[in-house]
Amino acid sequence: MSKTAQFKPYGFGQYCYVVLDQITHFEPYSSNNDSGTKIYFENGTDLLVGDYPEKVRDAIEQSGEV
Repeated sequence: MSKTAQFKPYGFGQYCYVVLDQITHFEPYSSNNDSGTKIYFENGTDLLVGDYPEKVRDAIEQSGEV
């Protein structure tokens, strides 16, 4: 069963739920005084979340999907 993690929205919006084993990579993202992380997925899509890359990395490591 795939594990998910909840991340803060980037800017305004609702919390995001991400399937961790679908992540290919992620990177810091910043624009207009907002900072967060851009997450890339296996299907070629991406998602901006309001959490820092360290939180994304920690979620992946805790899930055992590394």
